Amino acid sequence: MQLSNNDYFIISIILRTFAPYFLSRRTLEILKKEKDLRNFLDPLKADKKTIAFVPTMGSLHKGHLSLIELAKKEADYVVCSIFVNPTQFNDKMDFPKYPKEFDKDISLLEEAGCDFVFIPYIEDIYPEQETFYIDLGKLDQELEGKRRPGHFVGVCQIVNKLMNLVQPDAVLFGEKDLQQIKVVEKLFEKMEFTSRIISGPTVRDSRGLALSSRNERLSEEGLEQAPLLYNSLKYVKDRLYTEPLDSILKTARAQVMANKNFGLEYLFVYSLKDFKRANEIDPNKSYAVLGAARLEGIRLIDNLIVHPKSGKV
Repeated sequence: MQLSNNDYFIISIILRTFAPYFLSRRTLEILKKEKDLRNFLDPLKADKKTIAFVPTMGSLHKGHLSLIELAKKEADYVVCSIFVNPTQFNDKMDFPKYPKEFDKDISLLEEAGCDFVFIPYIEDIYPEQETFYIDLGKLDQELEGKRRPGHFVGVCQIVNKLMNLVQPDAVLFGEKDLQQIKVVEKLFEKMEFTSRIISGPTVRDSRGLALSSRNERLSEEGLEQAPLLYNSLKYVKDRLYTEPLDSILKTARAQVMANKNFGLEYLFVYSLKDFKRANEIDPNKSYAVLGAARLEGIRLIDNLIVHPKSGKV
């Protein structure tokens, strides 16, 4: 079949329109060994390209993907890791229950435009029994640290390993785990890592429930009830600078405990800058309202950040 001049004209328009899209797309590289990381990342660094890193435990959702999108804006290339880290599970029975959906995760990362996914073997990350300790002060003695002894040391252990393997220019975490970000900041300070820590805002569903991989284990009824924790935190946030702190915390806790299916673990207000529990509110400072509760055996963790109208922190 012979093409007419008009056919060639149409084809040229299509090529000019879509060629840049296909040429700009990168193939997601799946890496499993340290040598794979070095083979791909070292030449990029030698070429002065920047790398952003998003560490995850997989079972990815829109919250993780929002971090990938943010990472793409912060660096030339994006690395995401998927590793279900056993040392941060204080409840060892919870480790095998954690959802593992590697094929789905890889597909989502491809669609999101991630460049590399690092899925190491557990025997390579922990080749032999090892001990790891870091002094986190009171950070691992309150809130999640108190409820999950050893959890944050395990987080530091794996983040320390991954940082040394990937050596990124920036590393991204979600604000849903605000205390974890504070812990990572302390780790970076002690280990003298120079990578920037970037936090991404909490992603929620239409009801306000903070997205979490563990939500997949909630029933339909549980998913309907779960936003109660968020609503109680929002109650505190909306009144933080105008009503007595003790009074609004008491009411917010009562809201959660009124539902017999919930087991409230904590609901407090912390100063955002130094992460200390607030006993009174300074109208010129920023705070975080943090809460955790159990529903259907699943721990729900959430927080809301509150800034004063003055704009000061």
